[in-house]
Amino acid sequence: MRKTQTALLIVVLAAVATSAFAQQKPPARSIVNVTGQLYRAQNDNHYTVFLVTPDGIIMSDPINRDFARYLKAEFATRFKQPVRYILYTHKDWDHASGGVVFADTATFVGHANMRAGVALPGGTINMRIPAGAQTGKQLRVRGKGLASDPPGDLYIDIRIVAPPADTPEAKKLYETMAREFAFDPRREPAP
Repeated sequence: MRKTQTALLIVVLAAVATSAFAQQKPPARSIVNVTGQLYRAQNDNHYTVFLVTPDGIIMSDPINRDFARYLKAEFATRFKQPVRYILYTHKDWDHASGGVVFADTATFVGHANMRAGVALPGGTINMRIPAGAQTGKQLRVRGKGLASDPPGDLYIDIRIVAPPADTPEAKKLYETMAREFAFDPRREPAP
């Protein structure tokens, strides 16, 4: 009986060790040409597609951040094109969280309920953007990132976009601001 228990314990330990080792290997990743400029990208058992155009890349779900960083590097090396559009097929966090990697160049397209659905795993947070914040500044919210033990931190990259001066009133307002603020962006240090 004791030999049977020992043999069973060895088999269980071997199975656990094999499983742990298998989980530690890096994800299987590839980019395969489907036809013309249409490609399929793989991250283990998850797939996405992208189309390379002269104006940039149009891609579907970017999966997660780690995979999106891999894709961004591959796109720069292989195609020398930025991602211009990301088409979200659904709101699941594990398919949408990689989009942040392409936020500097991409426009995001999804159905009307998409924005509400792509939320932090822990819910929403309210925060104040500091006065004078400029594009390129990064804010950190401790413990509000991806769920783990302990919880991860949430990083917010500030991107300031000025409203267009496309009416006479808006142009006049910008001219007034230019006179009143004595600010010259060409002489100020970069953030």
